[in-house]
Amino acid sequence: MEPKRSNSILSADSLDFTTHFGVPEMWSRLLGLRAAEAYCKTLPVSAGLAACVDRVALDYGLDVEHIKNAARPIPQTGALFVTANHPTGILDGVVLLCALLSRRSDVRIVANDLLCSIPVLGHRVIPIKKTRVGDSNGTGALLGIRRAWKRNECVVAFPAGTVSHWQWKGMAIADAPWTNGIQNFSASLNVPEYRACLTIRNPDWFHICAAFSRSARLALLLRAFLSNAVRQPSHPVEFSLLDRTL
Repeated sequence: MEPKRSNSILSADSLDFTTHFGVPEMWSRLLGLRAAEAYCKTLPVSAGLAACVDRVALDYGLDVEHIKNAARPIPQTGALFVTANHPTGILDGVVLLCALLSRRSDVRIVANDLLCSIPVLGHRVIPIKKTRVGDSNGTGALLGIRRAWKRNECVVAFPAGTVSHWQWKGMAIADAPWTNGIQNFSASLNVPEYRACLTIRNPDWFHICAAFSRSARLALLLRAFLSNAVRQPSHPVEFSLLDRTL
């Protein structure tokens, strides 16, 4: 069992991101934190994480049954690694959890440590502390991943580390280059890896703003999610087993 974190927000009713993260009220409203609080309070937290992600997917018009059917190749037991592209941010995690929790209950997700503060989700997070100079908690995250695999759990990660955005070099919207540290780690431990291909996409206005400012990309990420303007293809995710012999 993972120890409970003292900084977790314990219930949806107690949500107060502005106070918890020390964000001034004006910025909290502009960035969408207050709107996020209000939305979280509508979710069926008492029913568990699977019910919450299903509800979010439905609210965004995604085909929940297709998402769950897409996860049929996923083994229901044993240590497993799932890597995914990162086209939208928050909704990427929602889609993957919606799919994977339909197959197994031991899913963990490698993510920013701020997500540890969210009700229902916090205990599922293997935290990475982000700083201006990079990941200051990489060793801790790897230890958490190793412990999860020793318990035969499923670990999900986004190797790009940041949401997809306009790449001037390739003149296209794409992930940042993937880091291969965790992937090499999983290969050294003989943990099978499945690739998840997410085809949802943030609205064009987000990419226009993000093309000129990394700060804007971060600041507008929550607003893009709350706008409910994410492009919703009929097949939002597909899974395939990575062949390491190639």
